[in-house]
Amino acid sequence: MSKIIYNGANGFVGRNLTKTLEKQGHKALGLMRRPELLSQNEYLNSVKLALLQQEEAALIDAMKGAKAFVHLAGKAHQTGRMSNDFQNYAQTNVELTMKMAALASKAAISKFIFISSIGVHGAHTIGQSPFRVEDKPQPHNAYALSKLRAEEELRSYCRANNIALTIIRPPLIYGPSAPGNIEKLKKLAETGLPVPFASLNNKRAILEVSDLCDAIIEAAFDKDWSDKIMLPVSHHLSTRDIYEKILSDHQLKSALFACPPRFLKWGGMLVGKSHMAEQITGDLVIESNWRPKEMASMSATPSKESSGLGANETSKAG
Repeated sequence: MSKIIYNGANGFVGRNLTKTLEKQGHKALGLMRRPELLSQNEYLNSVKLALLQQEEAALIDAMKGAKAFVHLAGKAHQTGRMSNDFQNYAQTNVELTMKMAALASKAAISKFIFISSIGVHGAHTIGQSPFRVEDKPQPHNAYALSKLRAEEELRSYCRANNIALTIIRPPLIYGPSAPGNIEKLKKLAETGLPVPFASLNNKRAILEVSDLCDAIIEAAFDKDWSDKIMLPVSHHLSTRDIYEKILSDHQLKSALFACPPRFLKWGGMLVGKSHMAEQITGDLVIESNWRPKEMASMSATPSKESSGLGANETSKAG
């Protein structure tokens, strides 16, 4: 029987989770909507991939006996006209999440792991304390609000159906072929143009995708993470450091020159990109309660006892 079921198997995190589970020898079933990756089954041993679009009875039968369901699928944050439309995200990030929880319940799976977002806490920590598990949620856009709404509905459903719930709120996820802001920075690096990042000494939490996979597996098998919120972090790096890491990892070359952060902020305001300038120059610091094993051994880690799902107040925004 499969020990871990996860959906979104053909997404960025899902593809990496497949590799990690297979490498560590965990029995797992990865579910996906598109059939492109099904051919990988020929090369997989402990992990198997299957389409989500099959008869519910057959899917439930395949899921039975699993220890945990990991819900990876979701609509990522978008830009443009629909970026602040809650309904644009709700169908996938809320309604699909609850359908998956119901499916897990029918298969008698006792643990549900939900991949949320650090955006539930807010957009930045400029001039304020690091984000902590105990903080009251302050979702800063429609995407973050949809993740928080899913968290709230999951709490009620899982409590009523005796399912242990672990919520993981990752920051910026870094890794090969990472989408979003990492992809944008990589494309900028590929131009070879000089960039004004040399003076940036801000701090932004990032999470290596390999570390996220380890965190997910730990949450699935460790009872201590039941009914807890996890804030995983690999490093806190400046935008300059992140950009230089991209250059190094992809063997690219680009000159960095100094430009005062306030000028970057003003420039962002002038071209209507204030939020982007804030992300480039600002801080997003997290008081993490999960660190990679080699990092955790070097520094004290906040106790999981303070990470309970009832530790923070729910937001009534939206």
